[in-house]
Amino acid sequence: MNTLARSCSSLGALIIAASASTISVAQGAETFTFSGADLTSYTYPFVGQRSNVEEPVFGAYNFTSFVGAFDHRDGQLQIAYDTADAGVPTSLGPQNYIVRRAEITWTLGSLVGAPGYDPTLDAFETYPVVGGSAPTPDADAGRPLTLFGADFRPPYVGFSFDPDNDPNFNVAQIDAFDPEDPSTFQFYAESGEAYGPPGGGAQSRFVYPVDFNANGELRDVSYNLDEADIGTPDYDPFDPNPFAIGTTTEIVPGQPLVSGTDITFDVKVEDDFIQGYVAEGLDSGALGFVLATLHPAADFTQGGIGGDYPRFFLESPGGQKAAALELDVLVCQDGCGDTDGDFDVDADDFITVLVEFGRVGPGLAADFDGDHAVDATDFIIVLVTFGSECCPLLPM
Repeated sequence: MNTLARSCSSLGALIIAASASTISVAQGAETFTFSGADLTSYTYPFVGQRSNVEEPVFGAYNFTSFVGAFDHRDGQLQIAYDTADAGVPTSLGPQNYIVRRAEITWTLGSLVGAPGYDPTLDAFETYPVVGGSAPTPDADAGRPLTLFGADFRPPYVGFSFDPDNDPNFNVAQIDAFDPEDPSTFQFYAESGEAYGPPGGGAQSRFVYPVDFNANGELRDVSYNLDEADIGTPDYDPFDPNPFAIGTTTEIVPGQPLVSGTDITFDVKVEDDFIQGYVAEGLDSGALGFVLATLHPAADFTQGGIGGDYPRFFLESPGGQKAAALELDVLVCQDGCGDTDGDFDVDADDFITVLVEFGRVGPGLAADFDGDHAVDATDFIIVLVTFGSECCPLLPM
């Protein structure tokens, strides 16, 4: 009798014995739904931090007196989701989250002027700037609604969803911050925080929008146009890589935006860097983004009054979507019968279990429970998860 036949002949008794015990089996991908963001916040130099029912997004550029004093993406919206409270497991290591979809739906509020709908990224050369040459023509009217990741400057290291347990900002927290001492860390809540440190200036806000550069490094995108430098000798203008650009089927590109329209932000989780960013957020229990655009405003001392830019709802007084999120994620777990890392359990995995059945030692592909043996427990795992989507838990 060959090895495979002997393995098969011994399965019956072993499966009966193993079936008497409780075996943990992995589940497939799940959809987590958020009716709105758990934290919504507007930051702008003249108001600090604010969270009204609706808040604007706009840019500050092509004003001589503002160069270096304000971010090009000036009025910004921060949103964050308490994914731990929604039931997404935490602290598994980012490698154990496979994000299939992250889609945000956000309702437009009232509009200033007539901002046009543009579902494409505009090159930095198309924007008028102080000291620059005439902008190149933009192929399509309007400016895009650009969503980015979120990063922090000291003393902040993350978002807080429980402001009662998070002290309001004070300047002393900046000097007290020690990256090696967690007791000095502060967490950014929906209210009681600040835009940035006293004195401010471009690229100084505590929570700021980021993309990934070509090397996979986070980069502040608040100031990216071809204006005079801001004290950084190696500053060069650049085109950012948004995590998502807002789209809708209700408005023809080039036509004005319409208040009340639901805008969809389909986060580009197919990008390896963005996939990793979202996975890290899920691992920590807090997933955040920043909406930061270059829609032109005119009178900045009055909160950007004048120009052409949108507001978005941060609350839902009439059923509006205040950054609602649908998240499809496959969480890797013990008890998955995937032997070849293709995120499903199929005939190849079943054959591997049969071939390795009865073997002992490290490095066995079919040793799903990590006991250095392929036995009836592993066989039951591949049977129960056969035909499903799952991934085995990888070590930290």
